Amino acid sequence: MSSAPNWVHPVYRALLYTEIAFGLLANLFVLAIVVCNRKMRRSAMNLLIANLALADFLLLLYGAIFYSYPYIMHTPPDGLLISAKWVCTISTFFPATCWTATVTTFVAIAVERCVRDLCLRFFPLYTQYLL
Repeated sequence: MSSAPNWVHPVYRALLYTEIAFGLLANLFVLAIVVCNRKMRRSAMNLLIANLALADFLLLLYGAIFYSYPYIMHTPPDGLLISAKWVCTISTFFPATCWTATVTTFVAIAVERCVRDLCLRFFPLYTQYLL
């Protein structure tokens, strides 16, 4: 059993559920706006932001399933529920894939902004054709 006071687990549980709910809802809104609006899909930056929202949505969904299980079942948070080898494999592969997608998307956003700024500064006449 954990040595934390009795009030810590319900507070932590409430904060965890609030973060997961707001994160899932916000990322779902971003995805819905980009997917449903044709103008938003034309920009590479908006597609990168949608990719970032999708990776974050899947990571939050994964966290809601695997990391909140001990709090749903009112057991102390001793770790993940790992009962089979494939669950262990997925529990390490899936978050690493989402984090890799997030970092790669951040790099792509940085490169796109750098290229855009350099093109605007040094090639202002050709920018309308490049971007």
